[in-house]
Amino acid sequence: MSVLPLFEDGGGRRSADPPASAGPAPVVDLQALALLLATPAMLGEFVRRSPWKGVERVPAEAPQPRPDSMPRAFSQAVEALTADADVIGVLVSAGLDSLAALVHTLRIARGRRVVAFTTDLTDDLGGSSAAVVRRLLADLHLPAELVVPDPARDRAEPLWSAAGPRMDAAPETNTAAAERACEVGVDILLSGDGGGELLGVPRFATAAVAAGRGMRAAARYAAARPSEERIRLPGTRAGSSGGVARVGPPAPG
Repeated sequence: MSVLPLFEDGGGRRSADPPASAGPAPVVDLQALALLLATPAMLGEFVRRSPWKGVERVPAEAPQPRPDSMPRAFSQAVEALTADADVIGVLVSAGLDSLAALVHTLRIARGRRVVAFTTDLTDDLGGSSAAVVRRLLADLHLPAELVVPDPARDRAEPLWSAAGPRMDAAPETNTAAAERACEVGVDILLSGDGGGELLGVPRFATAAVAAGRGMRAAARYAAARPSEERIRLPGTRAGSSGGVARVGPPAPG
């Protein structure tokens, strides 16, 4: 399974290397780059327009609808992504989205090694995200190893990509975490990136929230503003579930 975005030139030829598809003298599309300064692009985690003239980004393939429940479908997706991995890593922010990725990873691991990576950031209240994750691992009995990079010391320059700029909030610390993952033998690194965008748009879980936590919680969920989409469990913070990155050398080109 490829996790690299594909690009298509005017002749229908596809490649993961957009400049190679843009002709002998690739030209940057300044209008496309200007859109990155618009508020929706800055708040989102998916950049869909190609930054090169004459090359279009191929839309992601829409998954087939499943009759299963959301938890079962989520587990099946995690299982498919990690099928070839001997060691699985998960970026855990102390939020519900990345916690879901970790929980479902452990459910399908079947004895494989699972490593959680939590950069020890400080929240608005002065608390430690690593401390929250340690408490979650203990309270929920999650048998994952924990690696805690230091955001002040563990920083790395992100690799330049012709596909466009990275939209994650802390690319230097995330790159350092990915490098640590390589060092400990991780084959694939999951994250919670995109969970808010995926799950926060349709209010599909109102009935499930009502059944599990009561009508008051369901009303809060249905009325939540975009910045408050997640209903939090005690001891958790809004975080970032659904992203994936292969760990290893960059693709050629």
